[in-house]
Amino acid sequence: MANRSGVVESGRRGWARLAIAVAVADLVLIAAGGALAADRMHPKASASRPVAAVPGATPHRTASARPSPRRTIILPPRIDYRVGQTATVVDHRSGAKLEITASGPRVWTTAIQSYGYGPARGYYLSFSMRIVNPGAVQVELVYADFLADVPGLSGVTVEDGNSPYSGAPNQLDGLAGLNPGQTLTGVLTFDVPGVHGDLRWVSGGQTQARWFY
Repeated sequence: MANRSGVVESGRRGWARLAIAVAVADLVLIAAGGALAADRMHPKASASRPVAAVPGATPHRTASARPSPRRTIILPPRIDYRVGQTATVVDHRSGAKLEITASGPRVWTTAIQSYGYGPARGYYLSFSMRIVNPGAVQVELVYADFLADVPGLSGVTVEDGNSPYSGAPNQLDGLAGLNPGQTLTGVLTFDVPGVHGDLRWVSGGQTQARWFY
């Protein structure tokens, strides 16, 4: 009987230890669950880690809300034309405006009229001109400001060589005041050694228009 009682007592002690172990495990699980719930309700701020730069990659830029200024490009006025085309020249300071058409040229190797003289340099180039003042102010024209350029010689005026004695009818020379709304027509004749080049109108020391022929 003594042996049987010892066995029973030993079994009871084993079951008691197992119950204590299970209770401890339950307490551990309950504590862990509470901590997890607390973390979910009050998440901890995690320290940010620096992102390693990728070699050759362009860094991303955040778009700025400030408007960026636009680049303004001022184009120079057109000065080059073919003969027969009309050049429009405007002086914004004075309000002066001219429309100039140069046509031709007609080429002569002798005097244009029988009473005239032949060209001293080989050729007369005679351009038909039409000049309109569509502006609101008077414009003074100096015909010596029209220049002919040919290979080997540039800046030839209507007063050079035998041009004044060519006998060209309706030759424009000297100067003229062109009133608003007025139109001038006539001829500019140049004594030059070639028949190809350009005709320029110079005003204020700068070429304002140029016609190629």
